[in-house]
Amino acid sequence: MGQYTKHDARYMTDRDAAIEGLKQRKLHRPKRKNNDNLPAGSPIYFYCEICGWESDRVKEDYDPLFYRPNRTCDDCARAIARGYLLKGNVIAIKELIEKKKEAR
Repeated sequence: MGQYTKHDARYMTDRDAAIEGLKQRKLHRPKRKNNDNLPAGSPIYFYCEICGWESDRVKEDYDPLFYRPNRTCDDCARAIARGYLLKGNVIAIKELIEKKKEAR
């Protein structure tokens, strides 16, 4: 039997898994689509305020009075609802920036 680390999925708590998921999403962000450069009639893309992944996609002619696009992705919204993450959590973001600097 091998030794298990705290990052072994079998021993992660729900909170640890949510924070690890956030870290992975922040480190591996997809390329953003520039809404201004898309052809007429294309959907408008919105991105998560916390991790940067796509959070919502609406038709170009949507009415903001009747539909408010999601500002957080489903994973971040779930972490916020469970209390694992505060919206705009500076601590998790600083931790990610530090790890990214160490990796360089």
